[in-house]
Amino acid sequence: MLHKIQKELNLLFYKLDEYKQKYENLIKPQDIIIHAPYIINPTSKDKSKSSFAIDFLIKEIERMNYIGAKYLVLHPGSYTKYHYKSL
Repeated sequence: MLHKIQKELNLLFYKLDEYKQKYENLIKPQDIIIHAPYIINPTSKDKSKSSFAIDFLIKEIERMNYIGAKYLVLHPGSYTKYHYKSL
């Protein structure tokens, strides 16, 4: 699922000029607030999931910089049964 989302975002990433032509007068890129998917969890105890989440966020921040967005909403993990000291 996340790979599908990332592919769609990458397709949009390359259409910045098209976006600017159509919408820049309505919504300035710096006024766009990016909301990271809830499903990513950089605090996951599963290293493959946390690595994927971190890589995803790095690419998301690169996309933000590319379009000029200034804000990212991130929910950095969900409650688990693990104590933070055991991570």
